[in-house]
Amino acid sequence: MSSLSAVLLPSVGLFAVLCWPFLVAWLLWVSRRTGHVKNLAAVGAIFTIGALVLFPSRLDLLAIMSIGVASCLPLLLFWLPQTELSGAAISTPKGERLPFLIIGCVLMALCLSSALAICVFIGAGCVILAWWDGQSTRRALAAWSMVRLRLCGVILGILGAALLHEVPNAHAEVTGEILGLVFLIIGLGMMAGLGSSSNQTASFVLLDIALRFAALTLMLRLGYYPFARDMMLLAGAIGSVISALFRRREDAFLLFATSLASFAAAIQSPLAFLLLMIAALLGMGIKWHYQSLKINSFDLPEWCVIPIFFVALMIIGRDLSPFYLGVMLLSVLLSCRNIDFIKGVQHHFVSCLSLDYFTKIMLFLIGFTTIMGACLMPYSFSVGWHP
Repeated sequence: MSSLSAVLLPSVGLFAVLCWPFLVAWLLWVSRRTGHVKNLAAVGAIFTIGALVLFPSRLDLLAIMSIGVASCLPLLLFWLPQTELSGAAISTPKGERLPFLIIGCVLMALCLSSALAICVFIGAGCVILAWWDGQSTRRALAAWSMVRLRLCGVILGILGAALLHEVPNAHAEVTGEILGLVFLIIGLGMMAGLGSSSNQTASFVLLDIALRFAALTLMLRLGYYPFARDMMLLAGAIGSVISALFRRREDAFLLFATSLASFAAAIQSPLAFLLLMIAALLGMGIKWHYQSLKINSFDLPEWCVIPIFFVALMIIGRDLSPFYLGVMLLSVLLSCRNIDFIKGVQHHFVSCLSLDYFTKIMLFLIGFTTIMGACLMPYSFSVGWHP
């Protein structure tokens, strides 16, 4: 048992610290007191980042940075202005507890070194999110329709993870590895790419992004296998074309980000992957903040993270084959028709001084992430463990 835990867990101390969202949810349930989630989210994020720095562990740099970003998600979620769209779902006691449970599942999925355990925790987070969203009668059918598709992906992922480690003989090892990779990648793609983000609250979309990128993080580790890289390139190409041609404008942003993340996973670029994860969270946070304030001065404010996308595109493009590079650039050009650059530049940069503090902070984070990504472009780091 101790050898098994040594393989799966980064370290006992760090694993205990990363369980803080479950502890917060339990304390909120026992005390039945509301209104303290902002402070608890801030303390939890500080604890996680401090533990990642102080505790020795077997975590690679990808896991450390992914956990650090995911641990700040409750802070972003609960510090969004409590307005009609962003605050309605989290204003109840149950709505305060369940986001912490979902983030706890995400942190467990990011820190464990087992494809099987990761799929289980992502599936648990999807079920909790659908249960939370399905509390409303008008949302119940849509929520459980999506969770059925996600759980099909979880089942395929678990089956693929089991087949990937079946080694009874040499011939069965090759067959099991190929089948395992096929099932696992298809399952992860279903977990990361299915479901619409339109007509959803900010809290739902942000938590959904965390679950999607937890699945994509495992996909990134599968780039160790050449066959898996080919499948991820194909999935990224299909997803980017669908986002540019067939998806509604409201859904194009998130599908485009996940498609680029699939490209980043295929070429084994953790830096581009992390930039896309941060861009998705910041972009959707800004979008729902503006829609909650009923500000319609320009369309699709989530595309203000284009500078981060641009850096990620340069990192990805230098390692893609000419065919997939052409597909990616074509999808980028087609996606640009959804963006009103003139109004976006005018609103964000010309009248920046008149924006509220939340937007100023978000724009600062976008600029800081873009500059850091550009500075780190010449460097690369490898993914640690692989399934």
